[in-house]
Amino acid sequence: TQFDAPGDDRTNLNGEWVRLSNQDSLPVYISGWTLTDQTRSFSYVFPVFVLLPGESVTVHTGKGTINDTALFIGSEVPVWGNTGDLAILLDGNGDRIDQRSECVPA
Repeated sequence: TQFDAPGDDRTNLNGEWVRLSNQDSLPVYISGWTLTDQTRSFSYVFPVFVLLPGESVTVHTGKGTINDTALFIGSEVPVWGNTGDLAILLDGNGDRIDQRSECVPA
């Protein structure tokens, strides 16, 4: 995860990102899953996407072209807290699958 983008977050939205990795031996269908933060100030619902075994996908805050290794929230403002935040991954039923926190020392 990189919650605090290098430089000005407002002009480097894709410098904020969360990386999901599939460490299982089977593909994971994350279509309809949700990525959100601890305050639920935003929710990103994954498009049709399969995360293959051993593969990763990086979810960027800003806009871009979706491909096998990059997805984009499409936000026009930063969504992650620079001094710390919690990325939460929910499946299609709303069950918490994983979470990752990052705290930047003062």
